[in-house]
This record gives sequence, C-alpha cells and structure tokens, in this order.
Amino acid sequence: MFKVGVTGGIGAGKSLICKIFEIIDYPVYYADARAKILISEDASLRSSIIKLLGSEAYDKEGNYNRSWVGQQVFKDKRLLKGLNDLVHPAVHADSAQWFEDQQSPFALYEAALIIEGSTQDNFDALICVTAPEELRIERVMKRNGLGRDAVVGRIKNQTSDNEKRKHCHFEIINDEQHFLIPQILNVNQILLDRINNSTEY
Repeated sequence: MFKVGVTGGIGAGKSLICKIFEIIDYPVYYADARAKILISEDASLRSSIIKLLGSEAYDKEGNYNRSWVGQQVFKDKRLLKGLNDLVHPAVHADSAQWFEDQQSPFALYEAALIIEGSTQDNFDALICVTAPEELRIERVMKRNGLGRDAVVGRIKNQTSDNEKRKHCHFEIINDEQHFLIPQILNVNQILLDRINNSTEY
C-alpha cells in the first residue's frame, strides 16, 4: 500500500483536504480521531497516561478529561512530549493494520504531528496543508471555542510551515484564495503517475 501522509498546523484545513480525497474514493485514516478512541478504549494506554499525568486525566466515569489534559501539556513541553510518546506508537500500530486492509492505489493518513513525531519516513509521500497564521487562529477560535491566547499557544508548540515544507513532497494552500480542487487533482495525478510508472515527484 502506497502511504500518503497529510500534515499541517492546527487550523490549516487538513481534514477538509482529506474529505475531498474521500469524495474521489481514497480512504483516509484520521489519526486524531483514532487516537481519541484508543485513549478511551486501550487499557494499557489509559494506564500509561494516568501514570504520566495523574488520575485527573480521566473523570470519575472513566472519560478522558481532554480539557484538563490540554491545560497541563500545552504549558509544559515535557508533559506534551511524554503524552505524544505514549499515544503516537499506539496510533502507529493501529494505522499499520488499517493500511494493510485498504485496496485503493494509495491511502492517506491525516495528522498534525507527523514531522514533530519524526514519523515522516513511514510514508511514501507527504502533503503539507498550509494557511496564513491569522486565518488559522480565527478558524480554531470559531471551531473549538478557544480564546486567542490558547490557540496561539498551540500553534507555537507545532513545527512551522517552513520546516514542514522541507519534509513534504506537496503543498496544498488553503487560504480561501487558491482553489482547492485543482490543487488536489494535480497531487492525485502526480501520485498515480508515480505509483503506476515509477516516475519522480
């Protein structure tokens, strides 16, 4: 299976790009969505998170206390790294099985932290979705109901677009000025040519 990673900073529009790929019949593994399921259902992972962050990581009903965890890890890079070091391997193992089950020419894996997690070598191609920072801030504030400072703090904890570009084969610009469909169809065609004819990107 030819594996295509889709990455980009918070609010860049990775999920939107992936939804369009799904419309043209390519399966997408949404790493954040799967991570939420694994954090809730994987007993070993739950135990490790509690050991790292304390019992408040889950509420009395056993639900993941996402808001509280976010407050802890986004102000302490050591805890953020520790949490990522627990969750990423669990997601990687889960996605490996998922990729084996796919039948399309290529399948996509959507995640913000591919570069940060040093997992770029797991993919045959990488797409970076970008947007101006101010637009990203506005999107996340509206989508997540967060204050500006909280969003800016999360952006600062992620690798810059310039650094991401160094590792990616393609860039899709989601700034509400560039048309998305032509960009996606162009990437799709290049990927198919690469897969079918062993051509270079």
